[in-house]
Amino acid sequence: MQVKQVLDLLLDNESIAIQGKTFEPISMEEILWKTGERMYWMRNSEDLWISIDPESEEVIVFHDLDEEVDADADLAVYNGNDYEGSYAGEGK
Repeated sequence: MQVKQVLDLLLDNESIAIQGKTFEPISMEEILWKTGERMYWMRNSEDLWISIDPESEEVIVFHDLDEEVDADADLAVYNGNDYEGSYAGEGK
């Protein structure tokens, strides 16, 4: 299934399968970036979030964490692993 098809189903409140689990969206946010690009963030009733960027055809799956994450500037430590990242953007 293509990203556009997935997005259309979710926008119509249809469920999809992600990592062997049924994903039924209960909340959705549409972000319009200053560049004109749109991105969608959706959450289900469990612990899954997905981010969909239809233009770049990028889909990212996130899980809620029960543990605390140690953070220092642009570095986060979780489960003994270091994660580095930064992001800058303007949107509404």
